[in-house]
Amino acid sequence: MSFRPFIKFSVIYLILFILLHVGIFILIKNTQKNYSQENLNKLIYTVSKQRQKIDDPCQNKFAKDPYTQNYYKIYIYCNSSSKTSTNTIDLDAINDKSIKGVITEFARIMNFDPNLLLVNGCISTETGQIVDFNSQAINKDTLKCNYN
Repeated sequence: MSFRPFIKFSVIYLILFILLHVGIFILIKNTQKNYSQENLNKLIYTVSKQRQKIDDPCQNKFAKDPYTQNYYKIYIYCNSSSKTSTNTIDLDAINDKSIKGVITEFARIMNFDPNLLLVNGCISTETGQIVDFNSQAINKDTLKCNYN
């Protein structure tokens, strides 16, 4: 008599075990079918349409330095509001390592038009000269830009 409940329990356990594994298999196959690098890049790099665009780059800032030693600082002085904004960007997270690429990525994250900073000349503290935006970003350099 005690053998019958054991068989009933074993059959239910086996059915649940098989259903669980079939469900996991279907989920993994569906995920692999729908994944693409294009969709991932779209998810990461597209700015939401509901996100408010800012017209003053000094309105927001990145507060801390990154943990790596491969970073670039952007110091912005806004003449209209007399505010400043010091921002640090990790260069490992940016594909385009030029100064224009760094400013474009910074503008994408902060959600403002990068031409607001690219129009005015920016000065590098490393060289002390007005920078060429197509040149490579120097590690641990600070770019000082004015925004009207």
